[in-house]
Amino acid sequence: MPKLESVKRKIIKFGKLLYQKNLVAANNGNISRRLDKNRIMITPSGVSLGFLKEHELVITDIDGNVMKGALEPSSEIQAHLTIYQNRNDVKSVCHAHPIFATVFAVSKTSINSPILTEVVINLGKIAEVEYAVPGSDELSQQILGHLQEHDTFLLANHGVITVGDSLTSAYQNMETVEHFAQIRYYSNQLSDLKVLDRAQIQDLEGLRNKFGVRENLNKYEK
Repeated sequence: MPKLESVKRKIIKFGKLLYQKNLVAANNGNISRRLDKNRIMITPSGVSLGFLKEHELVITDIDGNVMKGALEPSSEIQAHLTIYQNRNDVKSVCHAHPIFATVFAVSKTSINSPILTEVVINLGKIAEVEYAVPGSDELSQQILGHLQEHDTFLLANHGVITVGDSLTSAYQNMETVEHFAQIRYYSNQLSDLKVLDRAQIQDLEGLRNKFGVRENLNKYEK
């Protein structure tokens, strides 16, 4: 079980990074960390991640009932809970609205294309989740349909959710999605992309175990 003070410091740290790197704006975005099988710590509703204080963090049980904290938990806690309830390996969930990735979230153009080796290895194909109202049971169910084979979720007309086995990995997955989205966006302006073929993709997927990436991450089909 992680130490509460350490978890608090890391959530504050990554919240500030999300804000400073323009991955969130105003008071949008949220971060959570599993404390044990029955509790999570999550950022509060209505507070900017860039200015969050440790005492504002909220602890709830796995059903979302507040156990500690004076503020309301994030309005999008239901998606976090659904992920924790159905993926025992997930220790952290990060939700943000990174600019380039969200451009794809509001576009009919798919973000997915096997053009970047690191993405094929570490993220695989990004789940493109159909639209549902933020914070709703419907959105949780949409995510659930992609959950077992994906660690990154592009939410239609909304933003991005990433998961990881630590706060660090969930945050890094968010940075990776946005970095890839920028490359993908600019590559759309070219007509001669070097798209990886099936054999090259399989070679990269074979490296996942070597780099500590879970083997049941989805396959990135060409």
